[in-house]
Amino acid sequence: QPPDAENRTSGGVGAWPGLNPGHATRSTIFGRKRLTAYQLAAGSYYNEPFMPVFRIHRMKDQPRQSFRWAPHVSGAATVKPKDYEPAQQVEAENEYAAWALLRASETPLGVGDLLEIPGGELRLCKYVGFDTATWLIPAPPPPNLPPVAEPLTTPV
Repeated sequence: QPPDAENRTSGGVGAWPGLNPGHATRSTIFGRKRLTAYQLAAGSYYNEPFMPVFRIHRMKDQPRQSFRWAPHVSGAATVKPKDYEPAQQVEAENEYAAWALLRASETPLGVGDLLEIPGGELRLCKYVGFDTATWLIPAPPPPNLPPVAEPLTTPV
């Protein structure tokens, strides 16, 4: 261990900024980072940090025009799968990093586009940033009922 490892783990003099006292150190032994379960759960893997791959869903043109002129509402949005087309994927730290990467590309993220996180969580691109979204799942149609017999009419 490095000579100052005790100070770094206890949060004393020389502690790494951003680490809570009692959590792992960033000390390097034999050129490898030592990670704790806390850091692994936070998204770091043994040799390298984890970068999620976002799937992009582009909003079709017709719904985009309505979306652009709709008033801004905060909170989770419900989106219809029929209004979106699957597009490419991008690897980035978070949705804002993905937006910055795509900003200079041929196909930047537009207002109304979705980013899907590997766990299935959706982020909707708005003028003010990203909001959470969920797919609208239509209710199943009612079961087919047998036709009702029509009353017989007698000629008068």
